[in-house]
Amino acid sequence: MKSLAILKDRGFPRAKSRGFAIVEVLITLAITVLLLALILPIYGNLFPKESLREVARTFSEQLNMAKMRSQVALNGVHYSLTLNINPVGSDSYTINPGSQTTNLDSNIFLSTNLSSNIINFKFGAGEPSVLGQIIFSNQAGETATVTIAKFGRIFKE
Repeated sequence: MKSLAILKDRGFPRAKSRGFAIVEVLITLAITVLLLALILPIYGNLFPKESLREVARTFSEQLNMAKMRSQVALNGVHYSLTLNINPVGSDSYTINPGSQTTNLDSNIFLSTNLSSNIINFKFGAGEPSVLGQIIFSNQAGETATVTIAKFGRIFKE
């Protein structure tokens, strides 16, 4: 005790116990890293599946928009959608008019059982020229399907 009094007398104030010690911070950091290491693989498995669903959802919405514009004969323009299935590079699809091309991520693949890769919508009626399924898949083997059914009904499975 006498040594602390000497230090205080020489201008060295006694350390107060405020804040965290470096050991406490390091332990907290180690626990956080450990929890992240356990959680990230689970999250990593969910991300590609959600990405695939989002692509199918966006495609379905754009297909419905082209169908509706054909039904109302907006600006007297014919609407169509072209699937660009590329065995070497990334797949894409193009909505006409306007040639709005959407390139898919290189991890997402496009396949179809349609008789043609061009879907034309009947002017004024909005009926598609072909019926069938457009299938989006990823490297993990997961799929998301957009179906064009009778009378031009479009839904995502």
